[in-house]
Amino acid sequence: MSEPVVRHFLVCRRVEYDLGDRTTPYSVRKVVFVFRPPEGYSYPFAASELWLFAQIEATGTHDFWVDVFRSADADDEAEALATYGPFTVPFGDDLTRIPRGWRLRGVPFPEPGWYEFRLSCAGETPAREFIYLEDL
Repeated sequence: MSEPVVRHFLVCRRVEYDLGDRTTPYSVRKVVFVFRPPEGYSYPFAASELWLFAQIEATGTHDFWVDVFRSADADDEAEALATYGPFTVPFGDDLTRIPRGWRLRGVPFPEPGWYEFRLSCAGETPAREFIYLEDL
C-alpha cells in the first residue's frame, strides 16, 4: 500500500458526477477562494454545504478526513472548527489516480478571516486549501 499523493484539492460550491461520461465524469462548479455569509446572514454562520474536489494517487484502501481550521495569526495556533469523514477510497493493487467529490454540510465560520481545509490520512496531511471569509 503506497502513501497517497494529492494532485488536486479544491474547495467549491458544488461537484457534479456524470455516470455517462467515463473520461471526465467530475465537474467542479464555482471554486471558492473568497466566501461570505448568505444574504441576510452575518457572523457566526454555518455554510449549508461546501464541496471538496480531490484527485489522489495511491494503492490499497485509505481513509481520508477533512479538518476545517480558523487560520491563526503568526503567534497563535490554528483553531480546529470541524472534522468530516472518514471518506474511504479503494485504489486497488496498482498505482491509481482517482478523483473524488466530497460534500461538507454545516461548515462553521465564526468570523471573517482566513480558513484552512486540511486533508489527512493516517496522521499525515497531504493537502491543504485556504479560503478567505469577507467582512460584511
